[in-house]
Amino acid sequence: MLAGLTILQGSNSCPATALAMGCSALGCATAVCVAEGLGNQCDLCVRSGSFPAPAWWSAARSAIVEIGKPSVQVVPIAVDGLRWGVVALIEAAFVDGRFPVIGVTDADRAIDLAIARGAQLRPRGKVQRMERDRWQVDGLPILCGAVIGHAKRWKAGT
Repeated sequence: MLAGLTILQGSNSCPATALAMGCSALGCATAVCVAEGLGNQCDLCVRSGSFPAPAWWSAARSAIVEIGKPSVQVVPIAVDGLRWGVVALIEAAFVDGRFPVIGVTDADRAIDLAIARGAQLRPRGKVQRMERDRWQVDGLPILCGAVIGHAKRWKAGT
């Protein structure tokens, strides 16, 4: 473990001392967790202490909707066969180093994880669906964009 870095349990399934195979918690801010692609469940871990510095999400990877406040977004990616990335942003395309980027193959699962990540950022907030491809938690936007067209369960509005 890196000096000063603590990985906090993000979900009930994550033991505080273990990481899922493929987890990027020890990587840089833009490193993509490939646990889901390896057949493991992402534990929605959170970095604490000496976590990686925030970093810019490269437009060459995929487009981020740049807004002037924190958000969680699902964006297309092409990393180890994963199609979607769940990214927590400080603002614009500035990735929050506390929350590893989550790579996902299934569109519905990507939306589930984006909503769960948003709830982590605003733990006392209520999740609300604002539009077909947009949710919010206590004012925090969760933008799902293109992934909604590939979802089965979420496309129907459930």
